[in-house]
Amino acid sequence: MAPRAGLLVRRGSERLFIPASVARHLVPMPRLSRVPWDSVQMALVRGDVVAVVELGEPSGMLVMCEISGECVALSGLAAERAGFWPASGTGIRVDDTEVPELDLAAALARFQTQRTEQKDSAP
Repeated sequence: MAPRAGLLVRRGSERLFIPASVARHLVPMPRLSRVPWDSVQMALVRGDVVAVVELGEPSGMLVMCEISGECVALSGLAAERAGFWPASGTGIRVDDTEVPELDLAAALARFQTQRTEQKDSAP
């Protein structure tokens, strides 16, 4: 299989791969603002207001991604390195270990579900 370019990240002890077609750049954690009527957080990054999707404990950085043409910031990921790795069935192979691709669709679906549940339980 052809090599895949992207970003190798950690979420806690879990190692994940984000393809270069999605990952755009890393930024130090800016000040986050919670939208008062919602659970979503926003950040000002390079002059743009972006939604922040929390995937784990804060790591001090945001992984900026383009998803369906929109810029989205992912929090809770620690970048290890960028590069090219051999493709595997579920992502890539690093040091003889399978590293799965981060399932962004599932992460966004969980984020949306959490937001809906929080809105429904609000007084």
